[in-house]
Amino acid sequence: MGFWIFMLFMAELLPVLMILFGVLFFRCPPEDINKVYGYRTRRSMADQSAWNFAQRYWGKCALYTGVVELVFIVLCMLPCVGKSVDDIGIWGSVVILAAAAALIGIPIVLTERGLRRR
Repeated sequence: MGFWIFMLFMAELLPVLMILFGVLFFRCPPEDINKVYGYRTRRSMADQSAWNFAQRYWGKCALYTGVVELVFIVLCMLPCVGKSVDDIGIWGSVVILAAAAALIGIPIVLTERGLRRR
């Protein structure tokens, strides 16, 4: 049970970070276009209004995606309760990789789509 809790904690780290960054970008986004901090793509850095829109929109998408992933990861890890350490490790690794791909990809795709429609 101890290793299952450890894997659950490790799997939940990235969604928690996405939620924190989502709140940060939504509430106090980077004000000026820069090449160091913020949601930086060619489309978001085209002009100041695109930059402002992209920062807040990415923050909102990251926040919602992180919350959904928190619940999703718990539900995915529940079948592993009581399994062997090897089974928990393999399943937890698959869940972490899938969640990382979704957490990074979904907000980017949604933000780029929002920038195009803007």
